[in-house]
Amino acid sequence: MATLGVLMFNANLVAVICQKIAAESDLTTVRDLNNLLLAVIKENHEEVRLRIAYLARAYGITFNGSQGSRGSTTVGYW
Repeated sequence: MATLGVLMFNANLVAVICQKIAAESDLTTVRDLNNLLLAVIKENHEEVRLRIAYLARAYGITFNGSQGSRGSTTVGYW
C-alpha cells in the first residue's frame, strides 16, 4: 500500500501503453500490453479506493452504497 504522500496514478503511463497497443501489430505483444494496462488500471483503482476510504474516515463522510457511485453522501462534522 502506498503512503498518502505518494501519488501512484500515472496518466502518462496509461497513455503510453494505449499508444503502444494502437501501434502494435503482433497479437502476442498486444495481449501482453493489454494485460499490463489492465494491471495498471486495477492498481490505480485500488489506490483511489483506499484514498476515498481514508478521506471518508478522516472527515466523517458516509456513502450510501445502495445508490451506486452517484448516490448521496452524508457529511457529519459534529
